[in-house]
Amino acid sequence: MKTFYNFISFIAVALLFGTSSVSAQWQTVSSGTNEGLNKVAFFSATTGFIAGNDGLILRTNDGGATWQQVAGSQNIDFHDIASPSPNIYVLAGELQWNQPAVAISYDGGNNWWLPLMPANVKAGISAITFVTPSIGYATAGSYVMKTIDGGLTWSATQIAYPYFLNHVAFANSLHGVISGGLHDETGFTMHTNDGGATWTYDNDSYIEPIFTSQILDANNAWRVGGDPEFGGYISRTTDAGASWSHTILPNAAPGVADIHFADATHGVAISGIQLLQTNDAGGTWTSTKLVESGNPLSSMTVDQSGAYWIVGWNGIILKSAQSPSSVQTAGATLASFALAQNYPNPVATNTQFTFTLPSSSQATLKIYSVDGKEVKTLVSSSTLLDVGAHTYAWDATDESGARVASGTYIYKLTAGEETVSKRLTVVQ
Repeated sequence: MKTFYNFISFIAVALLFGTSSVSAQWQTVSSGTNEGLNKVAFFSATTGFIAGNDGLILRTNDGGATWQQVAGSQNIDFHDIASPSPNIYVLAGELQWNQPAVAISYDGGNNWWLPLMPANVKAGISAITFVTPSIGYATAGSYVMKTIDGGLTWSATQIAYPYFLNHVAFANSLHGVISGGLHDETGFTMHTNDGGATWTYDNDSYIEPIFTSQILDANNAWRVGGDPEFGGYISRTTDAGASWSHTILPNAAPGVADIHFADATHGVAISGIQLLQTNDAGGTWTSTKLVESGNPLSSMTVDQSGAYWIVGWNGIILKSAQSPSSVQTAGATLASFALAQNYPNPVATNTQFTFTLPSSSQATLKIYSVDGKEVKTLVSSSTLLDVGAHTYAWDATDESGARVASGTYIYKLTAGEETVSKRLTVVQ
């Protein structure tokens, strides 16, 4: 049977930036702090928590109308929150410096207890989840941590050295997925089918880390990542992970931090200071600036009333009582004629080319050697291509199927009266 933990291939889809009427929906809620807020979560119609830096824990008992600070540990930067059972809450993060830390409350958040952490782990906890009231998992550096007693004690297994793990999610007590990577080197997912006894790398990889994922149902899931230089990306599967679409977001720095789809069609994501929104299953996206520069957004959730919440740096809390993706965008503009740099570059085995068209037109995309000889035709459309983004792959072979020599090549896009070209490098 297929699962989300069999990740294979990627194609690119469109990202169309524009303004949106959604910004009028968002209201600022007072946090009473200027600290960085890292995670927001609601566990009932009235109760929610926000985890922040320097031991900050905010709690609401009135559905988010007001937030109060509760006692925490100033030496811990909290990154994630979980509730294994009613009235029990677990926060996880980094004990300064580079040590895992967990804080547990058994009385609804009034008092917190810090259990001992595995001595072999020298990194803060990035994410935590519970699959039963007793069994939970966390990611810390290259380690996956596990508890079988509700967080009282933890074991740790190093599974990803030298890479960092960013997120963990479980569909049930046996099947889980972990994501991570290393800046400018790789991004990956790993899966387990035996409750974390063994973890297996999936067959796909990226050049930048994966941050988080959302599983909608048995067939549909999304995952996001990126970095400040590369931008962001959003991956989607509709066939239980047998294949994935890959949306490259060069303007979405410092990467896409979080994503939420209300259904298979309507979704929102946060990247830096902007909200990304789609009403067509990720075929097109619009971008709305929500906060001022220098205050990146970090986490998003939906409470039991259906209200959307976003938190970020400088104590930012935003609320939208209406689903952002239910609002029709206004003033969205189509992408201009553009040819992106191929990715990855240099090319070892395979690479992808993405270009955007402002109007339906025929197009050709060809690769040439530096002396002007045609090497490969990737696109030669006799029919009109649709408006938006188009992606084509190249396996570093010529028209005869032979691998091309290492060196510099030119690729040129022509559509209508427009022509643009860029360089790439092939390496052995």
